[in-house]
Amino acid sequence: RLSQYNKDIIPSPASDWERVQVSNSSVHGKGIHASRDIAPGEVIALMYQLPTEGKCSDVSDFRRTILGRYTNHQDAPNTIPVRHGNGVWLVAAEPIHSGEEVF
Repeated sequence: RLSQYNKDIIPSPASDWERVQVSNSSVHGKGIHASRDIAPGEVIALMYQLPTEGKCSDVSDFRRTILGRYTNHQDAPNTIPVRHGNGVWLVAAEPIHSGEEVF
């Protein structure tokens, strides 16, 4: 499974760790949780980075950050992925309170 494949991991930007942390998830294994309150529309973290803008032929072309690796999924997520340049960023879709899991 891709989530257990670690050769594609790149470091998360240091500023991302000001908003979230990795800890035990109530959904599955580990997850990312808000370290502070996060407002709707706020960029939370870089999830994936593509090698060249606009060129991604399959899943092996992109690299995940550690936060991308531990983001769990939910039927009603509190975030949306947004592509900008050669990155995919996680953005808050609603208020996320400190300690709440980020999906």
